[in-house]
Amino acid sequence: MKIRMIITALAFFVSVLSGCGKHSDSLNNGELEGSLASSFESRTENDVERQIQVIADNMDLWVGLTDYGGIYQYTVTDLDQNGRLELITSINQGTGRFTYSSYYEINEAMDGLTAYELTRQEGDSEADIMVNSVPVYYDSEHDIYHYIFDDYIRYSYTLSHENKRAISLKNGELSETILAYKTTQYMDSSTTCTFRDGNGNEISNDRYCNAADMIFPSFSKKEADFSWYLPRTDSPLVTMDRQELIDVLMESYQGFLIH
Repeated sequence: MKIRMIITALAFFVSVLSGCGKHSDSLNNGELEGSLASSFESRTENDVERQIQVIADNMDLWVGLTDYGGIYQYTVTDLDQNGRLELITSINQGTGRFTYSSYYEINEAMDGLTAYELTRQEGDSEADIMVNSVPVYYDSEHDIYHYIFDDYIRYSYTLSHENKRAISLKNGELSETILAYKTTQYMDSSTTCTFRDGNGNEISNDRYCNAADMIFPSFSKKEADFSWYLPRTDSPLVTMDRQELIDVLMESYQGFLIH
């Protein structure tokens, strides 16, 4: 699992000391030592295993049983890249495809989970986050990762709404920004689409599709991969023994990657 990151960091450290590092003039030894120490502290194999065990031991807090019209899925991440893992649960249900998610992060003491919820009104849908890959924009000045998700809701046979959202986690604060909206009306012989930005101003289809690029033009654009676990209806998480659950959670975390 994340051993390649440690090896890469060591290789970079050696190259800087030998004068081969590309950024050797801009980083001093103290900055390098601090960066490497942080990498070792937050990314060692034992540390990850310990956090996975904490998540497993607190299963009663986050596990969801089969619900009406859907089944909860689970993924392990490190959205803010602070070295403390998150467990995310999500469910997509109903004919309108409403999505609801909950987020839990390992606490600073590394002995429990802290729950986060996005602010929403009753009946609102959340971003459809159960996907394999999404764009992520990194704000290096504030050290924030903005993950771009879509949300699709079918209100009726003749009307659907979509939007693009940026979700971020920083210093224990989970936030969400709606970037753009799309409304589609299905008529007997035609389909009409309207597009609006986050402030309600009408925009083009192209501006809707590229809303994140236009809102975060100076941020570094990356890709984030997720590994979602979907329990079988005949074998939910609650029936697993502890080691089997740990293995499932570890496999999910190993599938999380920002590149």
